[in-house]
Amino acid sequence: MKRITLSETGIKDLAEFDWIKYFKYNNASLFKLDFNLTGELTREELAIISPSIRAFQIGEGSEGKHLRMAVKKFADRTHDLEYDEVMKWFILEENRHSQTLKKYMDIYGIKTANRIWIDTIFRTFIKLMGLECE
Repeated sequence: MKRITLSETGIKDLAEFDWIKYFKYNNASLFKLDFNLTGELTREELAIISPSIRAFQIGEGSEGKHLRMAVKKFADRTHDLEYDEVMKWFILEENRHSQTLKKYMDIYGIKTANRIWIDTIFRTFIKLMGLECE
């Protein structure tokens, strides 16, 4: 798959970009991932990547309660009626990433975690800093 740059997307003005349409399209156009490819990683490689995969799987699986509250306040204050809906779709996409990582973890026997210290610190930090940090 060829990587593209933002300039190649045709997006000229992010303020005018239809994020809801974008996320709905992504949701309806998922790649078919082949989870049957096992044995590709050595034990050493698994040991190196497992902590990161575990952390991302937790982070992407968040319900986004704090984010949704911050977004609602911002949307109410700025009268941005679509912002809350955009973030609902964004969180859905992040949750799908978490589910995909979980499937990958299951294949390679990577144990999930309920909490990871760096994720706890990150969540505390973004709650203190507000929506801009999110």
